Order: sequence, then structure tokens, then C-alpha cells
Amino acid sequence: MQYPYISVIIPVYNEENYINSCLSSVYKQDYPKEQMEVIVVDGNSSDQTVEIIKQNFKEVKIINNPDRIVPISMNLGIKAANGDYIIRLDAHSNYPNNYFSRLIERIGKGDVCNVG
Repeated sequence: MQYPYISVIIPVYNEENYINSCLSSVYKQDYPKEQMEVIVVDGNSSDQTVEIIKQNFKEVKIINNPDRIVPISMNLGIKAANGDYIIRLDAHSNYPNNYFSRLIERIGKGDVCNVG
């Protein structure tokens, strides 16, 4: 399978209890790490969310969204994204190791505009 470059966008606000587990599942993907970027858009968290990311996931790009509105976070993330495809994730979730590759495999088969 050919692996297109993907941008993973995760809007967050006060996710200190979940972000480590979520990002760990992102980096355990079977998708090639050199073919993805991870962008976290933070809505001015007042907890340790950003510090946890900076300490444990230095390669993550962090963008600030002072408006705290998820669609604005997505727009900021998309504007900063370099990927051929966007994968939007929720910080409260963990993802199976083959999640990204299955999404890209399915969208590569055509006749779909969105997969999830």
C-alpha cells in the first residue's frame, strides 16, 4: 500500500487525564511515522494538558485557540496541516493500532468522501 502523508488533528481543552493515552495510541499506529504529522489545537487549557504534550510528545505541533470552539480549532488545524488527508481525533479516545491504515486503505478504494 502507498502511504499518503496525513495530518492528525486533535482539538483539546483540559484533557490532562486523557491526552497521554490518546497520543500514545496515535504513535503506536502501524502507519509510517514519517508519513504523518500530529497537530493538537488547545483551547487555553487551565490544567496540565499542554505541559504533558510538550514533555512526552515533543514532535506534536501545538496551536492555541483562545476561542475554545471546536470548529474553530479544526479550521486552525486544517490551515496548519500539510497532509493529503485529515484525520480528526478526540482526546478522550484510544485508537486501534491499525486505525489510520484502515481509514487510508478504505478512502483509497474510491467512491467515498469521508471515512471513520
